[in-house]
Amino acid sequence: MNNFKKFFLTVAYVFVAIPTLINNTILKMNEAIYNKDIDGFMSFFSELYDGDLKELRLAVENDVAAFHDIHYDINLNKFYEDKETGVIKAKLFYLRSAKTGYFGSESQNGETIIEFVKEGSDSLKVVKMKEPRVYGIIKP
Repeated sequence: MNNFKKFFLTVAYVFVAIPTLINNTILKMNEAIYNKDIDGFMSFFSELYDGDLKELRLAVENDVAAFHDIHYDINLNKFYEDKETGVIKAKLFYLRSAKTGYFGSESQNGETIIEFVKEGSDSLKVVKMKEPRVYGIIKP
């Protein structure tokens, strides 16, 4: 295999693999919320998370308890991988909708950044969620 072909395949892998990893991770996080699986959801967060994991867990528990029929439509806009730190910053557009027993239907949309690190070759862990957070919006 010539060097150009190796380079092309490497570049193609990077540009396909990282967006796929981000999208798959987001889908699995959403699925955990839909199934009210708090432990499963929290398993996507690194021990290096730049925030209070206990507060986040309580906020996610509050979301699950207060909202019914939660739905997330989250789309990756762009990403950047810092080769030195290994942090992958994902800029996301989101639409979150839910029903509450008290207020009826509610929806919010916006843009946020979630930062990930690779764990192994095929999984990501969240190390930072910038405001506005997509998950855990009812803070304790």
